[in-house]
Amino acid sequence: MASAPPYSEPHYVSGGSSQCLVKSEHPANGYEAHLQALLWACRKLFIEEDGEAIWHFDAGKADARQIPAEELFFLPEEWRTGKACRPDAGSPQVTDGGKRPYWQAFLLPPYGCSYTADDFRKVNAALFPDGTDRLEVYEWTTGWSEYFDEGREWWGTLCVTAYDPGTDRFAVILASATD
Repeated sequence: MASAPPYSEPHYVSGGSSQCLVKSEHPANGYEAHLQALLWACRKLFIEEDGEAIWHFDAGKADARQIPAEELFFLPEEWRTGKACRPDAGSPQVTDGGKRPYWQAFLLPPYGCSYTADDFRKVNAALFPDGTDRLEVYEWTTGWSEYFDEGREWWGTLCVTAYDPGTDRFAVILASATD
């Protein structure tokens, strides 16, 4: 496997999700490039500076499917129009397989937050300043890391990589939580 791209920008936490930006060494796309970005982010987020693992992971068990960017950034009408007033407005709490949609991970973390649909749009505009039309997005399984174990049992999980050819960087978006 090629070495992972160098990390060039900070890690962000917002709502119930974490975002990690990974700058690519050269224009890259496809499954292997996304896997390398995911591995780099996991090393950054799951392993302490002294080498001690916070959460163990086995990337050999990770698998992904490419999804349209529209699927990642979907926001129910109730949230787009500002009419959402209940935590469950717009969709079920967790989708099949314990996966949580990105908008829910951001706007409806298990312990609440004050973020709005405008905040969701602003964060995504910062992550993807050239827009989302050209993004290459992969949704990953979550059975390959302890990070996701408790989320699969309760709140749900999210693991996505998005490559932006305009900025030549990957955004790795992860979410998992428990009570």
